[in-house]
Amino acid sequence: MLGEKTLSEREADVYLERYLQLIAALPAILKSFAPDDPKNPPNISVKISALSCNLFEADPDFSVQDLKKRVLPLLRAAKESGVFINFDVESFQSHEILYALFKDIALSPEFRSWPHLGIVVQAYLKNSLYLTRELIDLALARKTPLTIRLVKGAYWDYETVKASQLGHSSPVFSIKAQTDHNYELLSRLLLDHTPTVKAAFASHNIRSLAHAIAYATSKGIDKKSYEIQMLYGMAEAERRAMHNRGHSVRLYMPLGEILPGMSYLVRRLLENTSQMGFLRMSHHDHHDEDSLLKPPAIENIDSPPASLGYQNFPLADFVIKDTRERFNEAIKTARASLPIKVPMVIAKKSLSSSKTITKSCPSDLNLSLSISQAATQEHAEQAIKACVAINQSIRLLPLGTRAQHLINLGKLIEEDRFTIAALICLEVGKTLSEADADVAEAIDFCRYYAEQSLVELAPRKVGFVGGEDNVLSYQGRGPTVVIAPWNFPLAILCGMSVAAYVAGNPVIMKPAEQSVATAFRLYQLMEKASFLEGSIQFLPGIGEEIGPYLVKHPEVSTICFTGSMSVGHEIMEKANTVVSGQVQMKRVICEMGGKNAIIVDDDADLDEAVVGILNSAFMYAGQKCSAASRVIAVGTIKEALMERLKEALESIRLGPSYEPSTYLGPVIDREAYDRLRDAQTRLVQDPAVTIIQSSAPCEGGYYVPAMLVLVKDPLHWVMQEELFGPILAFYHANTLEDAIAVANQTKYALTGAIFSRSPHNIAHAREHFLVGNLYINHKCTGAMVNRQPFGGFKMSGTGIKAGGPHYLLQLVDARVVSENTMRRGFTPEISV
Repeated sequence: MLGEKTLSEREADVYLERYLQLIAALPAILKSFAPDDPKNPPNISVKISALSCNLFEADPDFSVQDLKKRVLPLLRAAKESGVFINFDVESFQSHEILYALFKDIALSPEFRSWPHLGIVVQAYLKNSLYLTRELIDLALARKTPLTIRLVKGAYWDYETVKASQLGHSSPVFSIKAQTDHNYELLSRLLLDHTPTVKAAFASHNIRSLAHAIAYATSKGIDKKSYEIQMLYGMAEAERRAMHNRGHSVRLYMPLGEILPGMSYLVRRLLENTSQMGFLRMSHHDHHDEDSLLKPPAIENIDSPPASLGYQNFPLADFVIKDTRERFNEAIKTARASLPIKVPMVIAKKSLSSSKTITKSCPSDLNLSLSISQAATQEHAEQAIKACVAINQSIRLLPLGTRAQHLINLGKLIEEDRFTIAALICLEVGKTLSEADADVAEAIDFCRYYAEQSLVELAPRKVGFVGGEDNVLSYQGRGPTVVIAPWNFPLAILCGMSVAAYVAGNPVIMKPAEQSVATAFRLYQLMEKASFLEGSIQFLPGIGEEIGPYLVKHPEVSTICFTGSMSVGHEIMEKANTVVSGQVQMKRVICEMGGKNAIIVDDDADLDEAVVGILNSAFMYAGQKCSAASRVIAVGTIKEALMERLKEALESIRLGPSYEPSTYLGPVIDREAYDRLRDAQTRLVQDPAVTIIQSSAPCEGGYYVPAMLVLVKDPLHWVMQEELFGPILAFYHANTLEDAIAVANQTKYALTGAIFSRSPHNIAHAREHFLVGNLYINHKCTGAMVNRQPFGGFKMSGTGIKAGGPHYLLQLVDARVVSENTMRRGFTPEISV
């Protein structure tokens, strides 16, 4: 049964109903063609992932239980109607969940003796031999045969590219011959265990099928003890030949709407017409029979070439059981260590203050998270003096040494990744995957800026003219204040700080008061990484109390800031006002936020668009400057898009960030909670706004339900003001040109996205959708260091992109030393 990606409980219910209708109808239809055959009942392959919108690889147990709500009624109906059910398996991301579900059901008292149950094994998976052996053991344990449908696998491109993007090891074989060889290995294994398992060989490759048939014949296995399966409408000549030889041949026929059907057909056409595909080689390229029937050649297969250039640090792979266990253990350990006591550190000394900052876990307000010292202006003055004292030492520290310190820090963060990510989950309410991405980005900043510094900041000769020696070099500007936000408590603080340090500047780290525990852990690792002693001052405190003092101080040279537009404007104003004693112009690196739009063209793939919108708008409760807060539907797609978003919001799981099945966690604190709930109340009471949907509420923390609202005025405040929370405005535009005009009609220009199948419209958006980071058929959050350097313009920031080329040049002063090398008419470098 084909269909769209399941994004809501209602869509999952629709899929279940369609399967139940098919189960009820199919036996009666088949009776009109042939009498009942109890050994060969009607066969339905079930897209199991379509029966839940809550599949979390980080929480397989929860996912299995959620699937059971619909899978068990389906199986009961099939058992009563005498219908065989095959569990279809798709992406590697969900395969562990689906196999766990299958094993659970196959051994349950209700289905243990039911023989009409089967599952797919994908031969291109590197772990498919292990999976097949497990299934054989399962059949032996239940003492009732199972059917195993052996396929090559239809998502090779997706699995390969996705693994590369995430930095994971690819779960599939890289060379087709390896898959073909493995298919034959698994064929023999399945036939060796006939009749414990019944093999179904699904392929259009005559070599693969002939091998299985020949092996079965050599073992004396009857032709009716296994099946050949082929896709309806493909390889008809091969199908007839198999049928005429007396084999059981089953046609695999997709059933559904035309658009999902076209997608399915294109995937199969690409699979069967690839240059390495058997059908192409036999029917189109006319390879001779001997070459087509040769065994798969896996000897002397060269390893794939190593990737060139900078490689991002891999995100945690929650499909791996060890990853989940380490993360869960880190959460338990972190909780046991609370509350964390956070000092301030100036000139290598831990100091106390008359003021402290207390912080609770936003997911659980009864959990005390940290007690931090709060710096005063006197402490700020001490920190600046400490920076001035160390300034000359860090300026003269060799560039290579500073770069090595960043490499050291990246390695230490990597070793501590789960501990830090767990702390981020508890302190600022990020879900497991979001917290891990924060840690990975910090590691990327360390490694990338270390590499870039050796390229961009190294002295170089310029202007090659005889008689002159011209050297361009860079030096640190002096004391640098880093004012960081709480929403990326490690990555942004780390990125700005290590960039300033590797450029040769002493640094005052001023973390947000909501995330001081994570910031202090970073400071501790900087010390351990051998950063120059005394070059980093750790200054937690209330931003309104010490921020202006730091910015206006005459001995501060550079301010790195990420935060709200209002604070950014204040910093720019104060920094651009010269005060008594100031000897250089201050420089401000400022990133201030966005009101980001996602445009959905009227020919867009709704599966991609809805997932992209949900992840952009509601991951981390919309608390990202890159988050989508406006969706603009073009033309006729409005109603379908609105309906699917509405249903998806009904099904969003709101809960504690440290629970692996949570999709939407809390907002950061009481101020944010009150502000956002007030905004939602205003929207409910506004006659110019239609509330489309809100997600279910949750108690015990700062939980703000996700809200989707329809507006008709592009200048309405919900379309213009940055709310920094899970509130999404929906607007309809008649044309793409109108949509882009609305998207551009704000004071911000940070991120945006367009979902479209039209090359012409995509090209138009490239030219006219004016944001710092534009994403095409992709969510508008999650920028990766080096791949998508991050930063915007207009009121979103100063336009220099973090994690990209030239960022470090903002933190240095350039010098040129020019020497006249001619002596009395003699020029050594050109004389012979």
